[in-house]
Amino acid sequence: MKRSFHPELIGAILVISLATFLTFFLRVQTITCVTTSNDFCPNEKDLEEVKNERLFFSDFMANEVILAYAAKHDLRFSTYQLRLPNTLQLSFEENPMAYQVESDTQERFAVSQIGTAKPLHDLEPDTNKLVIVQIPETYLQANTLVLPENLHLFLLELTTAEYARLNKMLVVVPKSDFIELQIDSGMRAFLPYEQPKQKLKQLQQIVLSESLTELTEPVREIDLRFDLPVLRTQQ
Repeated sequence: MKRSFHPELIGAILVISLATFLTFFLRVQTITCVTTSNDFCPNEKDLEEVKNERLFFSDFMANEVILAYAAKHDLRFSTYQLRLPNTLQLSFEENPMAYQVESDTQERFAVSQIGTAKPLHDLEPDTNKLVIVQIPETYLQANTLVLPENLHLFLLELTTAEYARLNKMLVVVPKSDFIELQIDSGMRAFLPYEQPKQKLKQLQQIVLSESLTELTEPVREIDLRFDLPVLRTQQ
């Protein structure tokens, strides 16, 4: 009896066999990682848990380990490539700098939009985005800067173009529940962390007002922690 040849059946068997091989036998053993600046990624050992994942048919763009790594290191996971037999190459984009902080000891840090910071060593400061801050020691951890969220949001607002003139006149002194600003004219200002846009606009209007110089006694303190501004002429 002559056997019939079924190429469709053989093709289906080959496809199933190949899919099974790709799914169960090819797994991630090597991870390479690059950023947009072509630097190697920091602390790549944090990605070790991705090893042994299926090389094919895995949704790496939604992988929790990779996304957590990106958030921890202030990166955005942009794309990946698979390289046979077992390599996963990850590509990350660096979040752009939002502003720079310079401490009273002249240490400088670049701070991203989400508030993470990294040291700036020999790079020239961006004077349009630079803010001088007396940094408490508790904010310096493992050679980097860790800013409380309320301070970060305040500095984000202060370093916008709207307050460029004001920013160049002052030093920021963070307190536990308010901000002290030491102004180069000798004045001090006290602002709450809340409503930074509204409070900074009030402060700028007062500091740059010509009528401020016409007072019989010089203003020493501007307190904006209340509903209405309080001006004090004595220290």
